[in-house]
Amino acid sequence: MKTLLKLLFCFFLFTLLTGLLYASEPGDFAAAAGITGGSGGKSIVVTNLNDSGPGSLRNALNTHEPRMITFKPGLTGILNIPGGHMFISYGNFTLDGAGAKITISGNSIFMSSSAASNCIIKNLTFGNTTAKFSAITIVSDAHTILVDHCTFYNNSSGQTGNPIGIWNGPGQDGITGITISWCHFKVPNKKSVLIGSADQTLKKNTRISLHHNWFDGIDARNPRVHGGTLVHAWNNYISNWSEYGVGASALADVLLENNIFENANNTNGAVASYGNIDASSVNVSGNYLIGVPVLQTIGTFPKDQLTYKATLEVADDALKSRIMAGAGAP
Repeated sequence: MKTLLKLLFCFFLFTLLTGLLYASEPGDFAAAAGITGGSGGKSIVVTNLNDSGPGSLRNALNTHEPRMITFKPGLTGILNIPGGHMFISYGNFTLDGAGAKITISGNSIFMSSSAASNCIIKNLTFGNTTAKFSAITIVSDAHTILVDHCTFYNNSSGQTGNPIGIWNGPGQDGITGITISWCHFKVPNKKSVLIGSADQTLKKNTRISLHHNWFDGIDARNPRVHGGTLVHAWNNYISNWSEYGVGASALADVLLENNIFENANNTNGAVASYGNIDASSVNVSGNYLIGVPVLQTIGTFPKDQLTYKATLEVADDALKSRIMAGAGAP
């Protein structure tokens, strides 16, 4: 009897420790990279909608120390970036629009160096972005970035511009640890998220997680993955595209798990060889297909590259409703 009790106790202890271990594991690439944003840093409140000067967002973002940036409660309106990009010269910040009703328009928030890293952007709306620019641009060596609970509309023009653009230029390979979560990409947008590299024949270290986003009636790029980059997308709702849902090409690796694809008129839920250029891998599992989506597959996704354990929810109508209710800026 004592031996049995000891065995039961050991089993209970093992189960408890294992559960705590899994509970403490980071759930996406940004978390696995150790993102903290401006936690513990200086508190800065944006008090007006001016492009520059005291109390402006530009001043807050240009502060060279860890910082928690919020907006004056109840501040409402359009914060236009009229001239050049709003370049981020120093990271380690959290930009949180909760409690205000701010739409950022005009040119891009631009993160382009290793100094522009460890950044959290959440609870904001981005609309009417300047044609041919992305609302948020991540290039070069920027890394460890979370975009969460943001809404994007009218952020592209024709075949150019995306709400979010993530791109390695020739010879660049510093972008990693990026997560896009609980965002709402809605019409009028033609594209959503472009992730790629100018080097089409080289594997890159770029690692992107996308989860609980609603790609809502967008033509394509939900996301588009290109040029040796790796994307893990799970528990997203992708609906009513016209060209394709997810596109992959040129040595990209894409894992699509437990997403919801809904389209009654277009079969191209996932395209594994966009532009007739093969991806390295597009693997799918647990996805919920409504209508006529077809998910093309190719190769074998390198699961050893996932540095976290994602919590996958069953893809069903209940998840669809939860994403529709919760994605985007409050």
